[in-house]
Amino acid sequence: MIINLKPHSSLSRYILSYRIINDLQQEYADVEIETCPQPVGILTLNYGDPTLTESGVPHFRVSLLGIQTQVRKWFPQAQSYFIMILLTPVGMTRLFDEFGGFAVNHLEDVTSAWSVSKVNSFYGSIRNPFCADSVKLSLDSWFSHVFTHSRGSRLKVSERIAGAISDSGAAVVGTSVRTIQRDFKRYVGVTFSQYTQMVRIGKSVRNAANKEIDASIADFYDDSHAIREWNRYLGRTPRHYSEKQCFLLQNAFNTSFDPTIFYL
Repeated sequence: MIINLKPHSSLSRYILSYRIINDLQQEYADVEIETCPQPVGILTLNYGDPTLTESGVPHFRVSLLGIQTQVRKWFPQAQSYFIMILLTPVGMTRLFDEFGGFAVNHLEDVTSAWSVSKVNSFYGSIRNPFCADSVKLSLDSWFSHVFTHSRGSRLKVSERIAGAISDSGAAVVGTSVRTIQRDFKRYVGVTFSQYTQMVRIGKSVRNAANKEIDASIADFYDDSHAIREWNRYLGRTPRHYSEKQCFLLQNAFNTSFDPTIFYL
């Protein structure tokens, strides 16, 4: 079961959504799950049995997965229960400085970026992780406090990244294109062009999952370009993917307030 929660509106530039993933009924235990390349960071808190990486290594209690430029595989376990916070590049920069760039295509232990006391404070901030209302209120409160009190160079960098993402570009934020490119590579882990490509791929996958083949290739130069990019990043074509019989996880993850496609 997936429960989708919308963060407080004041957090929208930093956080896209909160997702509660509950497999305490063991419906997906030991089933291989594939995730889609995506232009977001994912901060995860595990409250059940740790899920496993493709190589069988247990996931951390609190982890960060940076932007994904490739398909990733993992395995739920019996009694899996975790909470995902989907971060924008701006939110990832504000929370993790350069660690977000280091986590591209890697699941990292957040204790490598934060002090143990901060990780424990974050993990324990949710009074009842098994209650959706408690999860939303607790996370809204914790993140509001952190973003309100964080200052310094990290704030300036995140503002430059926010300007680039909003299509306002360097002219609005008063800096050069070269600086923005450097910021993206250093703090987000990918170039700005790679980031926009992941946005394009995510939109295409959403349309293919909705059986909208024409829309799934609309943002590419032509059909051949779309198929080439799908094979490059996803290892399949839009038509092959849209013919998939079951989109239970994708549909459960789909919301009006967060367009991220996570599950393939």
